[in-house]
Amino acid sequence: MDLSHPATRVWRALTEPRLIGQWFGETDMVPRIGSQFQLRPTDMPGFNGPVTAKLLEYGEPRRLAMEWRLDRVQTLVIYEVQPTDAGSRLTLHQSCFVNQWYDEHREQLEETYEHVLTGRLPAVLDWLAFSEVDLAAPAEPDGTGSDADRGGTDAVPRRGGARRALPSGPLAALWGDRRVAVLAGVVAVVLLTVGLVALFAAGGDDAPDGAAPTSGSVPNLPAPQATTDATRTSPTPPPRAVPPAPTGSPSASPSGSPSPGGTGSPAAAAAVPLEAEFNRLSTSAFGYRGEVTVDNPGGASARWSVTITLTDSGTVTGASGAQYNQDGQTVTFTGAAVPANGSARFRFDVGGESMFGPKRPSACTIDGRPCSGL
Repeated sequence: MDLSHPATRVWRALTEPRLIGQWFGETDMVPRIGSQFQLRPTDMPGFNGPVTAKLLEYGEPRRLAMEWRLDRVQTLVIYEVQPTDAGSRLTLHQSCFVNQWYDEHREQLEETYEHVLTGRLPAVLDWLAFSEVDLAAPAEPDGTGSDADRGGTDAVPRRGGARRALPSGPLAALWGDRRVAVLAGVVAVVLLTVGLVALFAAGGDDAPDGAAPTSGSVPNLPAPQATTDATRTSPTPPPRAVPPAPTGSPSASPSGSPSPGGTGSPAAAAAVPLEAEFNRLSTSAFGYRGEVTVDNPGGASARWSVTITLTDSGTVTGASGAQYNQDGQTVTFTGAAVPANGSARFRFDVGGESMFGPKRPSACTIDGRPCSGL
């Protein structure tokens, strides 16, 4: 998987026990080849208990190899980190060399790894990137020589005791501008977060008791397109009975009685249940973007209603292609009728989730039937 973080930062998340505990589970790992330790995965299906591990290779910051033992299965686990123009690429290899997984167990592990490596780990890396911003003033001279003797730089202590060189002289003004820009960026992020929290609080607390849930949409997201050009048609009313014209001479009374006209009506096509599929398009530190595709395999257009159940802290912040009402953690989406043999699609954004949450709804139904994709 591609990550927008440098290889050195990814290596820290893979090897520092404090960081491993944030995205995988608690560990007493020691960066020494041959050392044995335990991994205690947190809320990870497929891991039924602690993993007994042994460090086989520690090639900072490119390659990490371990032996894992879980139940009766022993596996070789290799992390490889390659620098890229956009950051780095992380590859995970895991192979069994003593016993094998059952198919169901293997599927559980694949889902768990996808969730952890595309949700939890990027969130920890984002947090780590913010924590590495150093706005401290330059350190006092340490008596080892003047700035000129040290190549025209000042030294600022880094975490772990290493010192980072900062420009001085003609480049000092440029570095100062950069620090100001970084500080302004951090302040902007803080203000944006406070504003979002205030917006969510205002949306949920000010509504009077018994008021209908609020609804909304985001106009700048692309609206879904139907996959067929079929249009809705209004049902044709049944034919009305028409009496026959009178017979005989003008002076005679009309004879006979009106014959009834057609009394039948077009047979209603049997209703075919609609189908829906959920897909997660992207994730962020505190939310995700989801997409639901509604399919109509029937021969007539049909209206629909999709209900999404969010986690305890999730909130829909916008949607395109549908109207939505949120009541607690239950969100109902509705939209225009789907044409016969056609489909429609809507997207929605969710925010306010825990950094280490599942980044997906806990349930999805269409007209009371489960959606696929969860």
